[in-house]
Amino acid sequence: LPLNVLCPIPITRYRILALDHDLLSFADVELGQWPVVLVTNPKDALYLLPSHEPTDRIRQSSHIRILAFSPYGISSVKVWVGGRSLVAQHVGGGLYTVPWDPADYAHGLHKISVGAEDFAGHSHKASHLFSLDDTLVPLQTLSEWIILTDFRALVKHPSLV
Repeated sequence: LPLNVLCPIPITRYRILALDHDLLSFADVELGQWPVVLVTNPKDALYLLPSHEPTDRIRQSSHIRILAFSPYGISSVKVWVGGRSLVAQHVGGGLYTVPWDPADYAHGLHKISVGAEDFAGHSHKASHLFSLDDTLVPLQTLSEWIILTDFRALVKHPSLV
């Protein structure tokens, strides 16, 4: 009878991280989910850190960049952004790119979706909002508000509520 004393909860997910021009992107992936898709440029607006990352590099970029991989090989990667459907080109390894003009998305939040299919017929779609002017994604849940609230400041200055 094998016992897992260190982790009694079964691990069913893992996190994939990528550094793209000093911008950190990540995706949480279910075990056995293929293909894996991670958009590295433009970065998800929810995780932008303009004071710690060179977010101006997104505005200066020439291509949308995607990592997509599967043990079965990738047959296609498609991108939807700004109401347009685009086909990504394979650069090498798991890297796929699509030329773009960041000026077309200079203000506000925009949605990017990427769908990948592998040669075994598995498909996966990833989507996120992005911003080139550091527009923040509005908080959507109470838990996000709790995590981002500075409760020490609220205790010192209750009038801030």
